[in-house]
Amino acid sequence: LRIQASSARGAGGFTPPEDISLPGADAGDVQIAIDASDLVTVVWERGIDAIRNIQASRRQNGGPWATPIDLTQVDGLASFPEVVVDLAGNVTATWLRGDVESVIVQASSLAKGGAWSPPTYVSSPTGAVDYQDIAASPSGLVVAVWGRYDLPDDTVQASFLTAVPEAAPPALASTGATANVLGMTVSGSAFALLSGLGLVWRARRKTSVG
Repeated sequence: LRIQASSARGAGGFTPPEDISLPGADAGDVQIAIDASDLVTVVWERGIDAIRNIQASRRQNGGPWATPIDLTQVDGLASFPEVVVDLAGNVTATWLRGDVESVIVQASSLAKGGAWSPPTYVSSPTGAVDYQDIAASPSGLVVAVWGRYDLPDDTVQASFLTAVPEAAPPALASTGATANVLGMTVSGSAFALLSGLGLVWRARRKTSVG
């Protein structure tokens, strides 16, 4: 499997497909984000046998696709990437990374005009996460939400992404809830729909409301 892309503007029709991912490995679970200047960022999962890593490529306003780069080390199991961009063009990608002991959420960020940062922990360095999602506000706040199946009753946790991850991300709910919709408002409020409970979680940076 490989990642291809085609673009269209107005009524001009779609361009012929172009390969984004490199040959020699399977590629899938692609995610895309486009900023206000039409700079496109694509992230995906690339796998060779049991090794899975996250790659990214970018394209500016119809130009050529950049050579894919690795966001994760090519020595483990990284999967299920997500990507968002704010109005200033700052990009954040998150994914799940697993080993024999745990599955965690990691992130990398790309400031406008900069380079991708090394991976950082979003969830606790140990634990068992089975899904994750992120959203960005226009002002640049980024929030992540994920589910922990190693805690009682499948706890949902969340965190605003900062340079130093929270030591103990707050639990949004337990009793088998799943946060399957996540978004942010212009003012920076984050919302997550907790299915299974019929609840909507809302929080602002530094101030949380249940």
